[in-house]
Amino acid sequence: MNLYKNFNKKEEELINYLRKNPNATYRGIRQDTKIKVERLYPKNGMKSAYIKAGIQFSKSLQKRTREQMVNEVIEFIRSNACANTISIKKELRIDIPKIFGTISKAYKVAGIKCIDYRNINTKKIVNLIQTNPLLTSKEIKNQIGLNIYSYFKDMGELYNKANLDQISGGKKRLIKKQNQVLEYIKNNSNPTQYEINKKCETHVQEIFTGGITEAYKRAGVEYPIERKTLYGASNMDIKKRALDFEKEIITILKNVGLVIPGFKTKLGIADALLIIENTKYFVEIKDYQSKPISLSDIKQLNGYINSLDDCNAGILVCRIKGKKSNFYIDGNRIFVLTKDELGGVAQLG
Repeated sequence: MNLYKNFNKKEEELINYLRKNPNATYRGIRQDTKIKVERLYPKNGMKSAYIKAGIQFSKSLQKRTREQMVNEVIEFIRSNACANTISIKKELRIDIPKIFGTISKAYKVAGIKCIDYRNINTKKIVNLIQTNPLLTSKEIKNQIGLNIYSYFKDMGELYNKANLDQISGGKKRLIKKQNQVLEYIKNNSNPTQYEINKKCETHVQEIFTGGITEAYKRAGVEYPIERKTLYGASNMDIKKRALDFEKEIITILKNVGLVIPGFKTKLGIADALLIIENTKYFVEIKDYQSKPISLSDIKQLNGYINSLDDCNAGILVCRIKGKKSNFYIDGNRIFVLTKDELGGVAQLG
């Protein structure tokens, strides 16, 4: 006997719900319809509900004996030689560890030789890292769909298994960036350091001890002889030109305020400190001929500003401006100006 007074209405509501949701569970039905199936059908519960709805009763909702589940697994393994715990649970809704303990035991009961997937997958991972020791765990998973932490305690254990020296994450990033630079040099006609830095988003002088000449050598490309000659012959000319530009800028600035050249700070020596009335500006002068100032130049100037308690502004003078003329970092104002714009320094505020 059912426990609902309005049985017909509740039954119709449940049947309509099951037809729209054939994989519904007791919990899902109760949450969505507020109907308790066992109150409608105290004897056979969900099975009666599915029969009334004209829907095949889901195997996952049927109560099976342990023997029935064992037989279903055996039959499934014999029909699917590559079956594993995941595929069995998906198809049969049977948890192998609870019934057999391990997949190996399930295969043994089925009289089928067990395929050792763990060993196979372990070898796949080891072979891949031996082929490319720079791979990260994420890259390994993307390539072969295996999570290394399901087979190894950490990357160190994986490298040990592969008989390789472990490479730290930082060193991997460095080597990958170096390789990117080497490929760029090989595939482009005598690129300059500026071109390499821009295209590869790096600083050649920081990732190669010997700078661009070492990069060319490792790429197997001869460094342009004219650049060697130019560097050796004109290095003094470049320094002189930069010094002359610095003197020229300081002379202009002296017309708008007090200038202290070569101002010493905790972080180094700034090109100058400019004082206009009560406002102090650190000044850095860059004589770049073919490139704009970089973020590292801005950070250098900001460091000088932070080293002086009563200063929160700076001026970076250059020949070629980038996209931005003003920067606000750590509460400090930094103005990027060309020589022709120095006449307006007094109005910076």
